[in-house]
Amino acid sequence: MGVTDPNGNNASSETKSGHVNVGFEGFDDPGIVPPKVATEDVSAEAEGVEEDDGIEREQWGNPLEFLMSCISLSVGLGNIWRFPYTAYKNGGGAFLIPYLIVLTFIGRPVYFLEIALGQFSSYGPVKMWGISPFFKGVGYGSAIGTTCILSYYAMLMGSVFELDGEASNISVSQLFFENEKMLEPQVWFEAIGQCFFSLNTGFGPLIMFGSYNGFRQNSYRDAWIVSGLDTFTSLFAGITVFAVLGNLAGELGVDVQDVARGGAGLTFVSFAQGLGTFTVVPQLFSVLFYIMLLTLGVGSGVSLSGTVIAVIHDNNPQWSRPWIVTGVCTGGFLLGIMYTTPGGQFLSDLVDYFGANFVIYLMVMLEAIGVSWVYGINNIIDDFEFMLDRKLGWYWKICWAFIVPVGLGFILIYSLATSERMTYNKLRYPDGVIVFGWLIAGLAFAVIPFYAIKAIRKTKGDTLMEKIKVSFQPTEDWGPKRSKFRKEWLAHKQQKKDQN
Repeated sequence: MGVTDPNGNNASSETKSGHVNVGFEGFDDPGIVPPKVATEDVSAEAEGVEEDDGIEREQWGNPLEFLMSCISLSVGLGNIWRFPYTAYKNGGGAFLIPYLIVLTFIGRPVYFLEIALGQFSSYGPVKMWGISPFFKGVGYGSAIGTTCILSYYAMLMGSVFELDGEASNISVSQLFFENEKMLEPQVWFEAIGQCFFSLNTGFGPLIMFGSYNGFRQNSYRDAWIVSGLDTFTSLFAGITVFAVLGNLAGELGVDVQDVARGGAGLTFVSFAQGLGTFTVVPQLFSVLFYIMLLTLGVGSGVSLSGTVIAVIHDNNPQWSRPWIVTGVCTGGFLLGIMYTTPGGQFLSDLVDYFGANFVIYLMVMLEAIGVSWVYGINNIIDDFEFMLDRKLGWYWKICWAFIVPVGLGFILIYSLATSERMTYNKLRYPDGVIVFGWLIAGLAFAVIPFYAIKAIRKTKGDTLMEKIKVSFQPTEDWGPKRSKFRKEWLAHKQQKKDQN
């Protein structure tokens, strides 16, 4: 009886390349393939493209594709559009201090954690939770948060072509330093939100990208490169935007506050006015600027939509991917129609606040708890060290096990307790609209206990406590998927166990 590989080619106990299928060892009938067995490729390169091992999972053509895709994802509208205004309203230059602290101890560690989780498991943001099935709902919650962002992302890209904007009444002093702002929890809340939005941590695409890596890909190096470029781009964009606005204010003989606008208008309108004052081909610079914004938006938007597509396809592999892509894009288009109405900006602020900020805060916090507390910080560090073939210092342990979960939990709770009612152009959001916002967040929160209960019910155990305990433990298929690395990993774990 013949065997068909994932590409539809006939195979035998020995492949055409001469590599032995370890799944046939010990079986009398080489035509009977045991479940979950892969073809070992002992000649694959340690980094980059790995030959097929019986796993129907796409891989990057080379490590550079992964790096450039991560840069396209992380260096986007969050740097050019969101960062300048977030800094503008949270103390100006003083905002950089909490932002850089948050980036160092929360943003970069979570960025590396998500890439490494995807790379180690070769799974997307939902199936990756074989590490602890109890937390599977976190993956679905992240997908809901991603969907919320996607719903208004096209509107942001559309702003490249037309946006009126409205004047901002924020004080000009916020362009510089307001040291007292650093003591406000809301500023730290905004800094973390900006960090997540800019790096795209917590939304799922980093886990998805990592799952397409070769097992020995140097994602440690890539995480440092991308997070560094992201920070540089944000700072450079902020300096450039306000330098142009300052020049515009000088040309017109007015204060900067008179030319700066709130929200998206700061970049899409005020900056455009500044470009119009250039003495040399201002039209060319304006066109290039908006082409850049559109390109950045498309790059991030494609990655975010790819996450939703990957979640659906990973959990329904029998579904046709082209139909999934069509469904996701059509659904996104229909959701985005509401942002083309006169109240579009009003709605996008609401969805961003409740459907993205709060949701991603909670998902990242639970992600850190599930990985570092439940699975164990020493276990995950050991797994990553085996994968990367390098030691990971105390910096990662402290950030993943303490700073990320505890810091996020404290700031989130304190911000909820002290936050004021949302406003739009100084008008308070009506009670009914706020309730609608919490319903959006509640949908993402509800999937967490739903899938936790589902995981408990599916586990074996005589008592409820036994079932709960088992639901926290990794599934049998958790770990490297290629048989070569899985054997080495299991031997490595056994060796560590014997040493202890």
